[in-house]
Amino acid sequence: MSGLEFTVDWIGSASKHPEEAATACQLKITCDGEVLTRVEDLRSRSVRQWISVSAYPLALWFADNWWRLLGEPAKSENPRTDWRLAHELASAGHGYVWPKISMASDGGAVQITARESARADFETIRYIGNVYTQLPLASFEKSIAEFIELVLLRLAQFDLPDTDLHRLWSSVCQERADPRQEFVRRIEARLGYDPELAPEDAISTFERIAAEGGKGAAEEIAAIFSGDMRVELRVFETLATGPGIRATVPHARIERFGSVGGASPWEVGWSLAHWARETLGLLQPVLEDAKLSEVFAFSDAGVISQPHPAPPALLGLAVRALRDDSLRLTFRGWRRVSRRFELARFLCESLSAPDEDLWLPSTDAATARQKVQRAFAAEFLMPIQELKQVVGSEPTNEGIENAADLFGVSPLAVRSHLANNNLIARF
Repeated sequence: MSGLEFTVDWIGSASKHPEEAATACQLKITCDGEVLTRVEDLRSRSVRQWISVSAYPLALWFADNWWRLLGEPAKSENPRTDWRLAHELASAGHGYVWPKISMASDGGAVQITARESARADFETIRYIGNVYTQLPLASFEKSIAEFIELVLLRLAQFDLPDTDLHRLWSSVCQERADPRQEFVRRIEARLGYDPELAPEDAISTFERIAAEGGKGAAEEIAAIFSGDMRVELRVFETLATGPGIRATVPHARIERFGSVGGASPWEVGWSLAHWARETLGLLQPVLEDAKLSEVFAFSDAGVISQPHPAPPALLGLAVRALRDDSLRLTFRGWRRVSRRFELARFLCESLSAPDEDLWLPSTDAATARQKVQRAFAAEFLMPIQELKQVVGSEPTNEGIENAADLFGVSPLAVRSHLANNNLIARF
């Protein structure tokens, strides 16, 4: 058993709502064999794997939140209410006690988390078991679409051909079939808006970004915006057209890294880092500033070692030239260790970003592309095997700080790399 599966056993219902009565069922949801609907029945004092609900409100919720479920990443550990309404299945409502399942896409996979529910005197069931898993985005999309189609088929059997679900799903299918509408919906989702609710000038700006820098770049940039978007977009456009720092990475066009099917973003980043080091002939564990400058063909290594303080930037950005292998770099950080890490992320983008993307953003977004960048930069600058030798089997704060000084990164980067390799607990 694999993927996200909805097992439905249709039953009768006395609901006064025809759509809910027609789709009353015993529902079991599993993901990669893990049961997400396991409940303790407080009346019968038993445990079962299915719940008695109507499939209609769940299908309606999936269709209503389709684009945000597929395209909007988690933006914080304490998400806003509107994010929770679009990503937490309990929002399906209609009077049913739904499982506490949240779904968040990073653009490559969907993280699915199911949590136990607390005991409540007014409820007759309690969800038990905590599950965390993830699915490839395409697999998740297929499963949700099949569930919605299953519910529509059930409605047809009861001669209910014109419901809110029919109208909403028809609209979603039309948008999926239209490249321009699909792009707009994806941008709206990345920005955290429901369909047709994002400011028109923001959509126009991102369409212009897509035309100039690539659709993938536009989506990555959209994922970081919050607050006063108009102000942030003006700041970004100034950043994108600034002079930057000239660099050249010939290997970005001479050779390209192959795909790593089914791997996590971290595994992709690490594999790409090993490949890049081998391709560039970088065999020494520690990459000095002079060597990094050589990789980017800087005329002055002081670009890295003697940076000047600069106003905070929304993101780091590398802009590819159309006619040669040059890049125009705009750094987000001004400290040496920050710029070294950003340079490694720019290299990752140069080697792996789609050819049509001329703008290569480096951001804090929780998207798959940014996760690959961060994993690449960590492994490229401090190969894990050598890092393990430096910090020892039981890393201490002093050992981590010594490793940070040796590899030219921040102590936080060292801790993150160790944690991502399961060598220390997450902090």
